Amino acid sequence: GFMYKLLLLLCLFAHAGRAQQKDSVPAVAGSNIFKRTSFAVIPILAYNRSYGTSAGVLLNAFTKLSATDQKSPPSRSSVGFGYTQNKSWFAMATQRLYINEDKWRVFWALGLGKSNFQFFEETDDMGNGVFVNYQTHARFFTTNVMYNIGGRWYAGLKYQFSTSTTEFDIENKPDETTRLSSWGIPVAFDNRDYVYYPAKGVIANLLLSDNAKWLGSDVAFTTFSVNVNHFISLKNKAILASRFFNYLGIGEVPFIGQKVVGGKDLRGYTKGTYRSDKVMALQTEYRYNFYKKWGMVAFAGIASAFKYNGISGSGLLPAGGAGIRYQILPKQKMNIGVDVAAGKDDWGIYFRIGEAF
Repeated sequence: GFMYKLLLLLCLFAHAGRAQQKDSVPAVAGSNIFKRTSFAVIPILAYNRSYGTSAGVLLNAFTKLSATDQKSPPSRSSVGFGYTQNKSWFAMATQRLYINEDKWRVFWALGLGKSNFQFFEETDDMGNGVFVNYQTHARFFTTNVMYNIGGRWYAGLKYQFSTSTTEFDIENKPDETTRLSSWGIPVAFDNRDYVYYPAKGVIANLLLSDNAKWLGSDVAFTTFSVNVNHFISLKNKAILASRFFNYLGIGEVPFIGQKVVGGKDLRGYTKGTYRSDKVMALQTEYRYNFYKKWGMVAFAGIASAFKYNGISGSGLLPAGGAGIRYQILPKQKMNIGVDVAAGKDDWGIYFRIGEAF
C-alpha cells in the first residue's frame, strides 16, 4: 500500500543522498574553504490530509569556516524547493553560521510561497463549526545575530519582515493583506554535545518580539515564545528527547500571526483545526539506533490552543506515533526518515530531514 511505497522511496532517496555525500569534497583542514565543505542533495517527500503528497529537494552545504576553529560546529547553507498535491509551493534559502570558536551565531533566511490550507470557524457556542479554505501568498526575510555572553549563554538581536495576502473562501470574510516588520531580543542557553544530533544537554530559546508600526508593520502586537529541548543519553546509544513550547501573542494579533497546533511541536495534527494567539505543547521522544545506520523513534505529547476573541479553547490535545530513521550524512550525524502520528480526529505522515526537534 501507500506506506510500503513511501518506505521504499525513502530507502532509494537515502541511497542517492548518501552517494552524493560520498562524491563530494571531504571536509578537511586547509586554507581553501571549499576543501572544508561537504555537499548533500536530499529529496523531500511527505503526505498529510490537507496538502496531499508533497515533493521537493533540499540542497545542503556544511562548512568549517576556519581551519583552526576546533569548537564551532560546521555551518550550514541550504536552498529548498517544494510543491504539493493541492498546488501549494515554496522556495527558500537559509544559512546558519557558527563563528570564532562558537562565540557568534548568525542565522538568516528568506523565502516565498503559496499555502492552500484551512481553518476551523465556530458557528455556535457549542463548539460546532465548519472548515474554511484559504490561500496565502507570502514572502519573508529574517535574521538573527547572537553572541556568547558567558558560559553557554547567548543573546542578541533579531529582525523579521514579511508580507502576506490571505484570500478566504467565504463570503462574509474579506481578504487580509498584512505587512509585518518586527525586532526582537533572543536569549538562548545551549550545552548540547552536538547541534545537529544531540545525545545529551539542553537548548533553551526565549524570544520577545515587537511588531512595531514605526518599523513598517500594518498592525502592532507583541509575541513571546519559549522552547526548551532536553536530551538524555540512555543505554545502547538510545536517547530520550523532550520538548516544551509556548507561544503568546499580545495585542491585535492578525490571522497570519496566530499559531496552529501541529508541525514540529506536536505531530498528528494536520487539518489546521486548532489555532490561537496562545498555544502550548509538550512532547517526549525515544530514539534508538537498532541496526548500523537504521534507527527508530516513538513519541507522544499534548498541546492546547487557548481561548481568544470569543473562540473556545481546544482543551488538551493528545497525540502519539512512531517513525523510522536512516543516517544519510554520517559526518554531520544527520538522519532522514518517516513518521506516522495520530491526534484527536486527525493524523499525518511526515518525511523528516533531521529530527523533529
